[in-house]
Amino acid sequence: MYGIRLPRSGSAFTGSVLLQAERTGIHHVYLGTPNVPFAVVDISTGLAVTALESERLDCTKLRRVLSFRFERGHTYRLALGPLTPASWVRLYVEGGIEACELSPARLLEAEADALRPTSILYYYTDPYPVLADHIYVLELNPTRPRAVAFSPPRAGDYTLFLGSPTLGHDLVTGESSCAKLASCQGRTGEGGSLIRSSETYSLQAGTTYQLTFDAAGEPGASSHVRFGFYDTPAPCAVNNGGCDSLTSCDSPDGVAVVCGTCPDGYAGDGDTGCADIDECSTGTDDCDSDPDACVNTPGSFRCVCPAEQPGPGYGEQGCEAEPDGPRLSLGNNFGCAYWADGHVKCWGENSSGQLGLGDRLHRGDEPGEMGASLPFVDTGVPVKQVETTALDSVCALGVDGLVRCWGANWSGLLGYGSNRPYVGRLQGEMGANLRPLSLGSDIQIAKLVGGDKSMCALTTEGTIKCWGDNAQGQLGLGDKLARGADPALMGDALPTVDLGTGFVAADLVCGAHSCCALSNVGRVKCWGGNFNGGLGLELPTYSAVSTINCVGDESGEMGNDLPYVDLGTGQTVISLHSGIDFTCAVLTGSGVKCWGDNLDGGVGYGREVGVGDDSGEMGDHLPFVDLGSNAVLRSLSSGTGGNMCAVENDGQLRCWGGLGGLGFPATNPRGDGSNEMGDSLPFLKLGTGRRVLDDVRGRFFGCASLDDASIKCWGSNRNGALGVGDTRSRAGADSDMGDNLPSLELGK
Repeated sequence: MYGIRLPRSGSAFTGSVLLQAERTGIHHVYLGTPNVPFAVVDISTGLAVTALESERLDCTKLRRVLSFRFERGHTYRLALGPLTPASWVRLYVEGGIEACELSPARLLEAEADALRPTSILYYYTDPYPVLADHIYVLELNPTRPRAVAFSPPRAGDYTLFLGSPTLGHDLVTGESSCAKLASCQGRTGEGGSLIRSSETYSLQAGTTYQLTFDAAGEPGASSHVRFGFYDTPAPCAVNNGGCDSLTSCDSPDGVAVVCGTCPDGYAGDGDTGCADIDECSTGTDDCDSDPDACVNTPGSFRCVCPAEQPGPGYGEQGCEAEPDGPRLSLGNNFGCAYWADGHVKCWGENSSGQLGLGDRLHRGDEPGEMGASLPFVDTGVPVKQVETTALDSVCALGVDGLVRCWGANWSGLLGYGSNRPYVGRLQGEMGANLRPLSLGSDIQIAKLVGGDKSMCALTTEGTIKCWGDNAQGQLGLGDKLARGADPALMGDALPTVDLGTGFVAADLVCGAHSCCALSNVGRVKCWGGNFNGGLGLELPTYSAVSTINCVGDESGEMGNDLPYVDLGTGQTVISLHSGIDFTCAVLTGSGVKCWGDNLDGGVGYGREVGVGDDSGEMGDHLPFVDLGSNAVLRSLSSGTGGNMCAVENDGQLRCWGGLGGLGFPATNPRGDGSNEMGDSLPFLKLGTGRRVLDDVRGRFFGCASLDDASIKCWGSNRNGALGVGDTRSRAGADSDMGDNLPSLELGK
């Protein structure tokens, strides 16, 4: 942090500071004075550096925030001013730390002339009651009275913090001054210099108070004062009010504490403590009849089946084969279900014909459209797999081994050798008229994998072919040429992805702009767009200010030249799971490591910046994701959006990442801040006694198959994505989840 005293230049103040970047990447500049002119010049090149994005205000401190890309070793001149009449400016430079956004800020001006001391008054209401209730930034004009009026939202004790510690002030209502409950000087900075002062007042809701400042007091030359009103801590805000950490704490009168009841799986009460119930020894579990199948866990239990009987171990199925219900594939506001007999049904948004029903009508957004009323998709032949993309396209693998696609033809993604924009929006385009793709001679496809605007096929021989958009080299063919719209580039002319000598692909996942392949010996290679470390190769996101650093878009980058992703000494990957621009690997022992873009917390390391785009972030330096104490992972699930979810062996489900599919009340993404993972992640409530067999992610929503053969979906419900006959999103509120969350009715 830098404090810069600006020298006087005539009637204004200007100044600059030189900064040498210690790392290559995105840096954020925070200006404590919101309206100070500011510019950056790279001394090493003599060129001005332009902010990467529009400026914004930090939502907790109302600081002006600008983002720049700095190169390691380069020297930058940060120039401020001219500014009149202020002589002090706070400047913060933090490498790779995202600021909380306030967009848009409310700009208010005092209404009465007598209360017009400012040119601009910034106002912000914080959503968290333990933080500042009101924060103001005043631009004080020495020629006008220094005063501002405000009204508290509720009664209580408020503490006033002044950014200028020696500035005289008074708080009045009507003609009387408010009594101070306590008086103290604020915390000290380096060298013992005071940086703020504080006073506490008891205020009434709805009453107008006027805060006045001493016109003759310090800061004589400063034109900005920051002050905020903070609530004093509520009785439950500290140590959960003395209640057991597993219970709720309530204080209706603001003084006495009322503890909640212990959660399911625990005995006792919130006052004296909650003790785990051993369901296995008391016989209250519902595991299969084999008593060895039950293992007690805190608050619950898990059922373990032998390897030759890979069932969930509980419910009607017990330790038997996989369930006979449908499998799901979820895209952008729509989903498809397919059964073992080859039938397919799709619901949700249909603007591109992605439901394959010969029209553009959405299904599932109105009553009477689901269940038996939802038509089967005519795919021509029974299918073995249906794969949706992150946008509006679908491909199906038929029992004849051929691939047929419908929906939006982004960059030739449908693979029909034409630029026809859609298939499936008109009658007569599906069924026998749905032509199979030409992917080459003697190709036997084991799995389809969808990206954003591209599709890949994993063959039974461990090779990979991809088609569609290739702007970031995600097809892995050493160029940026899209495949699919030109018939001359399909069939045998469509190359396989070269992953190097001896690499036999056992699995494949694709995000929005990249793909990762898992070899038959548990090693990983990734290619395509390296958005915030999405390839895990410790390459910076940008090779120039405006150029994405891609791998696979130029010759000499694939094959043996493509490095393996380093996940640590002796680590073997069991499975891969990809989000929009990030990937997670389940390793031997069920530990999970993730890398890539963490803007919405999908990587889950408690930081907003990406992981895998700087040296020293991968390998043994890459930590395991905290899934909670005593967690035993059964499966990990991801999709085309910003969420990742973990199904534990006892059938409970935890999710993190973006707000679209968390399944519990949240106002911010989870996994991009401290203390948000592990035991801080709640289990989803999907119904009394219900346990999850499988979980599938879409772009902004998710669905879980449960042990009673039902399917429940939550998250964004745009155009009927949840398939429950309306468009009301189920974002995780208690009133929306649990037994209140309706089941997806597919009518089969």
